[in-house]
Amino acid sequence: MDMSSPTRSPSVKRKGFMYWIRQRRINKNWQFYAMLLLPLVWYFVFCYMPMPGVVLAFKKYSAMKGVYGSPFANPWYKWFLKYYQSPYFSRTIGNTFYLSFLSLLLGFPLPILLALLLNEVRNRAFQEPGFPENSAEYHLHPSLPFHRGSGGHDDLLYQPRFRHCQQGH
Repeated sequence: MDMSSPTRSPSVKRKGFMYWIRQRRINKNWQFYAMLLLPLVWYFVFCYMPMPGVVLAFKKYSAMKGVYGSPFANPWYKWFLKYYQSPYFSRTIGNTFYLSFLSLLLGFPLPILLALLLNEVRNRAFQEPGFPENSAEYHLHPSLPFHRGSGGHDDLLYQPRFRHCQQGH
């Protein structure tokens, strides 16, 4: 007994159930995929497109021939050998490790130490940040900087000489 339908030709494939589920999810969440578009474009432009430049480390580059027209260096590690045999090699490696160490030493614990010291100050005026626009609440919710009395540069609008700027209030 033939199980195939007489109206359907054998060359046309029927789309499966999972295809319809996937299409329904995409149509339902199209805003999510639209938001993903910008980070994907950023990643492509700044992370994927510069990759041909990495090949230059292995080529004898000529500006007339370009990245793809320039021949590979013979041997391919020629420029690495030149760098390793340079009199500046030990100095540059030492400076790199020194700056990395200083960055870890000063850049990691100092902000934590400053926050702990400010927390221990008894005078409330010194505990408040000098510029409240740098605190997290101004970056987490866009309407917070515009509330009256919130501090910062927006309080200038509520001074008497700037009353003409308050048309929307």
